[in-house]
Amino acid sequence: MNYDPLSEKNKSLLLELSRRPENRECADCTSRVVKWACFNHGIFVCIKCSGIHRDMGREISKVKSLTLDKWTTEELSGMCGNALANAEYLFNLPSDMTKPDENDDRARRHWIENKYKKQLWRRRPDQSPAQPQQQQPQPQQQQFVPPTQPHPSQSASLQLQPTPVIPMQQQPTSLQMMSQQLGAPSPSPSQHQLCLQILQLQQDILQMQGAFM
Repeated sequence: MNYDPLSEKNKSLLLELSRRPENRECADCTSRVVKWACFNHGIFVCIKCSGIHRDMGREISKVKSLTLDKWTTEELSGMCGNALANAEYLFNLPSDMTKPDENDDRARRHWIENKYKKQLWRRRPDQSPAQPQQQQPQPQQQQFVPPTQPHPSQSASLQLQPTPVIPMQQQPTSLQMMSQQLGAPSPSPSQHQLCLQILQLQQDILQMQGAFM
């Protein structure tokens, strides 16, 4: 593989982002060995979860190794991190449910398909980030358990068309979001905070890029 200075610089920046506390654990299971990423979702994942993302196809998830693959600046800019991505994809997740254990392969596959392919818990366009709709909180969270296999006579009626996937990087940029809010009355504190978080992430990337120049 030919040496690509820009790609190597981008990978160094990417590794810095992966070391942030919110990115040290896989976005989709409890694994602490995170060496892969889905740049259209902006998440850092373990090798097992990366395999499931690959199985779903590039129309759903675009997977790359943090160290083995080349990274363009555009791909790097899509890496918003696990915290912001989960705030979008798990907005409507029941409060008593959490991501599966790293050793439960069946639960992991169901979780990832529900989260990204069917987008069961993603924030709807009519929902404000300040108002998540969740079930009543339970005393303890329970890890995601996939449903049992339906009876053959019921399988046809249970088949649903997957929700069209809207990659994270196709969402409005933070600058677009803030410009849209200039004409809107009193944006909520949480919306303002989200913009600030994304702007801070972009500033961190620019600062790290300057350090490598």
